Amino acid sequence: MRSVCTLSLEQRIHPNLVGGEAYRLGPARERSGLHDYGAHAALSDAIAAAELFQAQLSRLPPGTTLAEIETA
Repeated sequence: MRSVCTLSLEQRIHPNLVGGEAYRLGPARERSGLHDYGAHAALSDAIAAAELFQAQLSRLPPGTTLAEIETA
């Protein structure tokens, strides 16, 4: 099965952020201009991650392939 980790992708897009919380879902969504969801509910977490992934895709260079961003 193929998968992409939004945390790893966020680290690739913003490699020099400082602090343990910098790459968490909430701060990553805020950097992307996305509204906040209540945390730790399965459905809202899934929607929040999917929206973040879409925002992240728009920040990648044209021609980026799935193979380049998928996790092992």
